[in-house]
Amino acid sequence: MEQELKRLEAIVQRLERDEIPLDQALALFEEGIAIARSARGKLEAAEGRVREILREAGDAFRLRDLDA
Repeated sequence: MEQELKRLEAIVQRLERDEIPLDQALALFEEGIAIARSARGKLEAAEGRVREILREAGDAFRLRDLDA
């Protein structure tokens, strides 16, 4: 996951900084979207696993929404 995030950061920096041909920019954008989707899937899977572990633990622990 860390390598994916580093690659995503590099793509964003390149798109923001460099003047590159449109076709190359589009290819980088598509790669970035694919990486973001993959990362989201991994995070959702991890969240599901955490919820499962907490459910198995019973009332000993509670999951708190950090966005609230």
